[in-house]
Amino acid sequence: MVRSHQCEVSHSKHNEKQNANNSTQLASRCFALLGAGGGWHDIAGAFTNKGKHHIFQGQGWNHAVSEDLVHWTEGGMGPKALNETYHGMQSTDTPRSGYVVRGDDDLVCAGFRQCGSNSGVDELPNDWDVPMEVRCAHDQENLTDFSEDPTDGLYDFIFPVSFWRGIPYDPARPWFDESTNMWYHLIAMDGCNSTDVPRNTPDGKVCPSGGALYMWSSPALRGAEADWQPLGNVFQDNTTVLKDYGFLSHEFVTIDFFGTMEGDPSPAKDTAFVFLNNVGGNGGGDGCCGGTTAYTILSQPGGPGTEFEYLEAGPGQQMVDWGSFKFRDTLENMKTWKVTDPTEYLDGSSTRGFSMARTLGSEESNQVTKEGRRVLIGWTGNPPFFDDYAGSLQSLPRELSLADDYQLKQKFVDELQTLRGEEKKGKVSVGTSAVEVLATFPSSCGEAGADCGLEVLADGDASLVLRLNYEDMGLITLDGTTLGNAELRAGPLPKELQGGGGWSVSVIVDHSIVEIIVNELTAFVLYVMPEESNAGEVRLWGGDGAEGEVTTWELQNANVAN
Repeated sequence: MVRSHQCEVSHSKHNEKQNANNSTQLASRCFALLGAGGGWHDIAGAFTNKGKHHIFQGQGWNHAVSEDLVHWTEGGMGPKALNETYHGMQSTDTPRSGYVVRGDDDLVCAGFRQCGSNSGVDELPNDWDVPMEVRCAHDQENLTDFSEDPTDGLYDFIFPVSFWRGIPYDPARPWFDESTNMWYHLIAMDGCNSTDVPRNTPDGKVCPSGGALYMWSSPALRGAEADWQPLGNVFQDNTTVLKDYGFLSHEFVTIDFFGTMEGDPSPAKDTAFVFLNNVGGNGGGDGCCGGTTAYTILSQPGGPGTEFEYLEAGPGQQMVDWGSFKFRDTLENMKTWKVTDPTEYLDGSSTRGFSMARTLGSEESNQVTKEGRRVLIGWTGNPPFFDDYAGSLQSLPRELSLADDYQLKQKFVDELQTLRGEEKKGKVSVGTSAVEVLATFPSSCGEAGADCGLEVLADGDASLVLRLNYEDMGLITLDGTTLGNAELRAGPLPKELQGGGGWSVSVIVDHSIVEIIVNELTAFVLYVMPEESNAGEVRLWGGDGAEGEVTTWELQNANVAN
């Protein structure tokens, strides 16, 4: 299954070469590695419209379209770079992170701000102060041909934003709340925006206060009825999932915000909001988290338009994906530590895993106050074998819901099962082609001294090895060092399935990109580099022997020619 807009990277002994950097030349096979206008990296916008799912990725808003979340084709480009001159602004920068939203007039529009400018709007003090911008699509069926004419009624600058330093601030998709008849809009800034804190503070941090969410409200999204007013800083945080070890010293990055989740244990499903932030995405995560997506469950006790706070019953800050985490020290040294949480063993500065993600999935554009499907698609980050942005494209889609303790649950969307071929049990050889693996482990795998795990892409001594409860540390580890990935990755072992059901491990191997979800709670994205001739065995061991089970399906090729 070479997924559309996703690369396979593989290594062949038969055509090994050395490039100018004296590193191994990789053969790559992918669909639309780079679209016109820039790379397929951050999810700039995501939207479901008239039965089609739309992902806009990276600079230039490269556009992928699917009717089933499995087969993707290229669509027309999103909003393009223009010579912006609004109120003295001067920018020709390419639109970057933003959103796609349906407005009051039922038109679908893209919202964003420029990442750079030569001068800001006249009313604001800094060269980088440019407004939030909304351009609607002339082709509402295919979401293409976004307005390029500020006079045509489909092109609006909705409110100005001033920042104490030049940053590529990122917005979340705005939403309408029927209880107040108002629209709300969040912008990712940092906690120093209302201060004169110098750029280089004594402790070397850009902003010791970390990230902040600023909110605006308006009776309409755009047009003559719009009147966006600032409500100020509604949430601020400088922590990471690594608590004291990891520190957020920059703005929040490529945020997403949604609520009314399936499984929300609150009576009205309106208590918990999921805030996504990519920690260290612009270099602001000290010790964490390589730009990988984190989530925080927030509440809004004062009601719409007021400040957010951590949900008291929630899990605190957690990671959507743990692909950027490795051990902080040697195993010998860490065995002497006294820890209260397994994450204290971890450092989040490895190559990023699942990153810059946004939701779609429901025809209902409002994913905050209206119920509907929440499907998360992200960027798989840079493979450690390539230069930046080469071979790093969109992830497999994940279905989201909330657990009874407000942890974010995720699983591969059911639509991917349409690619399954013959079902096989036990140890099998599938080569390096695409394969889905479902392994189950008994409760005994969580006991002291147990060594339970799974190998994929196995051939002799080479394999990608997953271990549950590694060395009784309460961690899952992924070891791809024999397949070209230099660092052991780790994340927390989740709670058992209900009723003492042990652990379920879902794996999709897409040649060299491996995505793993354990008990629908702990997930990883990892790149490896198997030999093209690799036997690709799937192996299971540990537990109580026969109690562990593994089922494997080879997957059809999902690639669709453009």
